Amino acid sequence: MLEAALHSGAAHRRSVFEAFARRLPDGRRYGIVAGTGRLLEGIKDFRFGDAELAFLDQHKVVDRQTLDFLADYRFSGDIWGYPEGEAYFPARPS
Repeated sequence: MLEAALHSGAAHRRSVFEAFARRLPDGRRYGIVAGTGRLLEGIKDFRFGDAELAFLDQHKVVDRQTLDFLADYRFSGDIWGYPEGEAYFPARPS
C-alpha cells in the first residue's frame, strides 16, 4: 500500500485518520483512556532498523524507493484525542 502511495504521490499528501472503539464489553457504557503517554512515545521513537530494512530488501518485499522512504521515516503529524483518564463512548471519534 505504501509503495503504491509513493508511486502515485499520495504518500506525501496530508492525511487524516480516526480511531475509535466500536463497542465496549457487555455492561459497560463508557471506557477510560489509558496508555496515551506510551503510545505517543512509541510513535515519536518509531524507526525502521537496519535488520528490518535488510529483511524487506532481501525478500524483495518493497522496491528501493519504498526502502529509502522507510529508512528516513519519522512521524511528523499532529495527534488529537482525549487526554489520559478521560471517559469515552463507543462509536465516537476522538
